[in-house]
Amino acid sequence: MIDVNELLEEAIRETENLN
Repeated sequence: MIDVNELLEEAIRETENLN
């Protein structure tokens, strides 16, 4: 089963790297 929180945290980190 996919851990949604893990996906969200990874997406947030990638978004912060763009700033």
